[in-house]
Parts: sequence; structure tokens; C-alpha cells
Amino acid sequence: MVEFLNEPETETLESEMADIRRRLERPRSGRAAIWDKYARQAATYNGLLAEIEELELGSGRQGRRRAKDSARNVGPIRPERLGDRHLLPTDIAKRISSFDLDVTLLGASLRGYQDFGAKFALVQKRTILGDEMGLGKTIEALAVLCHLRSRGSTHFLVVCPASVLANWENEIRRHSQLPIPMRLHGHLRDHLLSNWIREGGVAITTFDTLRRLNIPDIDIAALIVDEAHYVKNPQARRTIAVRSCLERSQYAMLMSGTPLENRLEEFRTLVNHVQPKVATRLLTVEGRNSADAFQRAAAPVYLRRNQTDVLDELPEKIETADWLPLEGAAADRYRRAVASGNFMEMRRAVFLTDNPSDSPKLARLREIVEEATDNGRKVIVYSYFRDVLDRVHAALGPLAMGPLTGSVTGPQRQELVNQFTSRREPAVLVSQIEAGGIGLNIQAASVVIIAEPQWKPSTEEQAIARCHRMGQLRPVEVHRLLTENSVDEHMLAILARKSALFASYIRPSAMKSTTSAAIDSSVATSSQSSQEEQIIESERRRLGLAA
Repeated sequence: MVEFLNEPETETLESEMADIRRRLERPRSGRAAIWDKYARQAATYNGLLAEIEELELGSGRQGRRRAKDSARNVGPIRPERLGDRHLLPTDIAKRISSFDLDVTLLGASLRGYQDFGAKFALVQKRTILGDEMGLGKTIEALAVLCHLRSRGSTHFLVVCPASVLANWENEIRRHSQLPIPMRLHGHLRDHLLSNWIREGGVAITTFDTLRRLNIPDIDIAALIVDEAHYVKNPQARRTIAVRSCLERSQYAMLMSGTPLENRLEEFRTLVNHVQPKVATRLLTVEGRNSADAFQRAAAPVYLRRNQTDVLDELPEKIETADWLPLEGAAADRYRRAVASGNFMEMRRAVFLTDNPSDSPKLARLREIVEEATDNGRKVIVYSYFRDVLDRVHAALGPLAMGPLTGSVTGPQRQELVNQFTSRREPAVLVSQIEAGGIGLNIQAASVVIIAEPQWKPSTEEQAIARCHRMGQLRPVEVHRLLTENSVDEHMLAILARKSALFASYIRPSAMKSTTSAAIDSSVATSSQSSQEEQIIESERRRLGLAA
């Protein structure tokens, strides 16, 4: 008997039984705690629920085959249908359909469209992934790296803005079994570069740091360029540095939800980075003025899906234009700004009245916040201007968090978002739209307020997509604060024309709405400064002011 109790198997069994007893004795989580855990990882749990649903649908031999497929991918994938929608040539669609994606090293479930995107990148080798913000482009990129690593590839490089550097490192650690990423940034960058060259793995760096790195002539298995519209100017030093790495990489994946911001030439530049022959064909078809021909020419290199195509569980997005009268002290302040010819002052004059109580935009903002907080909802307020955010912060008092600005480092931004997310009572995060609109997941907020129109639709849509994305549980309300008879009307007209042309060339014609970056050909040759001058002159004429 003593010998039996001393056997290793018995000791192991006793240890397992003790662990089971400890688990059973733990106090059970309340419903609130369970909901909080779900809310923090809603995207992951929704993916698992979709897998279970797909497994339950299976019956017989066909069901078992569907269940086996769904163990890796959420939902059935129909490459031939996606090929039609995205104008993929039939041969490419077939190759994608038959491609065996190895996700052994990936620690996350892939949606069907994400599986398709990763296969597209691997089949075509050098591509642009233009999925709309919030669809999980990072996971698609990780699937590509995991597949290549499983096939023996060693060196991978990710180039991204500084604001998302920490996010990339966290995502790699959290969702893959790839080697611990090396962050080539800061004072240790050269030391870590030597380690990466010697050992391989995933190196992450920023556009600006890449210019300073002395990377030897080694083979890079795959290069991932996040927010690739940062390299749309072929003469920029950051673009030249990225091009140097592209020339030595077998696989390349440029990721951007906004591949067009000002003119078609920018999109063509991105295509030329990865497939110059396709860029040449695009130049040929542009003269035909045919959006369909343009999309077909771009199909071998460019893939885009929109939220409405693939996320059935995504809550509704309700957009409201809050038009406000321009009168009294606010009208006087705006009139002075027009007379001075200061365009930036015109854009924020209505917010910055001498007495905050005279601002119609601030008054409306407080009404929206009051209603949202009464309903237990969190709010994010975006503005281009720091002084506007300061005024909002002062007006909201203890409710306000931030401001999240360009001077806040990447880790500090993430910590601020974490605090905003974990705060149980209602809160308002105030953020500069360029700083908070890229690389952060802010699903805790379900009410978005944009203080003034931006120059590009992509700027606003990126910011909204920080909240309206996988993992969002509530309908997202978007409020744009606008004043009548002001610069706001001129900027909205410009935005509308840009959005319409973007929809024709970059989104398939079947799409119902335009929510991303665009270009207006009628002003493509005019600089932003020139547009500002035109608006100032128009407002001066309307108000009867001398130049």
C-alpha cells in the first residue's frame, strides 16, 4: 500500500484532485463580473461563439467536414464569391481557395474573411491590404508571419508609426507563438538590431527610426508596413528607407484602411512599391475615367473589405450632424477670425468665445455628454485643436480624462485608454483626432463627438473606427458639431466630393456607403493652402468684409 501511495502516478493524481478541489471552493463570479470579462474581450468571445455555432450546424459527413474547417476559420469562406466582389481574376481566386494556411503558431481564431486576406497576401506575395478600420488587419498579418515561420522563414520586419509600436509588440506576444519581438527603437535599437540579424524573429520599428538603422544586405522573409499611407510620397526619406527593405523582402504586405487621401497618384505609388507592373496598368486605365476598369487593374495587388460586408454582429453606427446657429458673441468671434484671414482661427472660433457659456458648440456638447452619462455610456471627444480640448476638459470637470495628444507617448496613450476602459462610472476621453485616431482600440466609448470638420474623410473615419470595431457591444452614436453660415459648410462640401470619388475608384460599386479616405479630382492640383484662401475669400464676400 505504501509503495502504491509513493508511485509518481498516484502523486500526480493527488495533485490534480487537490487542484480540482481548490477550483470548486473558489467563490463563483457574479453576473456583473462575467459581463465585465466578456466586455473586455468581446471580439475573442464572439469569434469563439461563431465557431461553436458553425460546429453545431454540422451534420453527417458534410457537417463533419464543415466542423473541421471551422476549427480554424470562423464561418464558411467562399473565395469565388469574394473574387467576384473584389474583381479578382479567376485563377487567383482558385489558388487562394486551394492554399493551405498553416496557423499552428497563431493563438487566435481567424474569421473567414481574415483567412482569405492572409491567403491572398501569401499567394500574391506582395500586396496591399485595405480592409476598413476595425476589421483586424493585424491578425491577418500575424497569420502570414506564422505561416512563413512554420515553413522555416526566420527574419520578419514590421514598420509602423511610433504610436502603435507597443500595440504591435503586445499583439505578437498575445496572439502568436512567434519569437519574442525585438523593438528596434530608442537607445537599444542598434544592439537589438544585431540580435535580430543574428537570431531572426520579428523586429518592429518606426518609419523615422528605420532611416537611422544600418540594416545589412540580408534576406527579409516578410515586410509588414502598417499605416502604409505614410509612404505615399516617393521622394520622402521614410519612403526611400521602406523601399530599400522592400527590395530585399520576398513577401510584402502594405496595410492601410485609407490608401487614398488626396490624389490617385498616391495610391499608384503604394502599388508601385509592391508590384510595379500593376502600377503601370493603373496609369493606363486612369485615362479611361472608368472606376470598374481601375478596380480590375488593381485587383491582383489590392484587397479591401468593409465592416458591413463581414461583421454581422457589429452594432449599428448612427451618425448625426448637429447644426447650430451662429449668432451673438460666437458670430462676433467668427467674424473677427474671417477679417483677420486666419483660417485655423475660423475653424475653432465658435468654441473659443471669450465666455465659454456663449459657445453654441460647447453647449451642445455638454447636452450630448449629459444624456450619454445618464444612460451609463462613455464618450470620446475629438478635435484637431489642443485649446479646444482644453476648453472641453475644463467644462466637463471630473468626467473628463486626458487630453490624449501628440505629445503623449505610445505606452502612455495605451495606459490612458486602459484607465478609461476600466473606469466603472461614465467618463469622457478628450483627444486630438490625429493622436487618438490611429492604432488604439477604444471600444469602451460608444458616443463619439467630432468638434469640427477635418480636411480628409479618412481622418474622421479612422477616429470613429477606434470605437466602432470588433468588440463593440453598443450602437455607436457619432455627433458632428457644425455651425450654420460658417467655414464648416465649405469643408463639408469638400469632404463630400472627396468621399464620392473615393467610393467610385476604391470601394466596389455595390457598397452602400462611403466611410473612408477619398480624393476630389477637381481640387487635386490645388494645395490645401490654396483651398483655405478660397474659403476665406468666400466668407469675406458673404460677410461684406474687405480683404
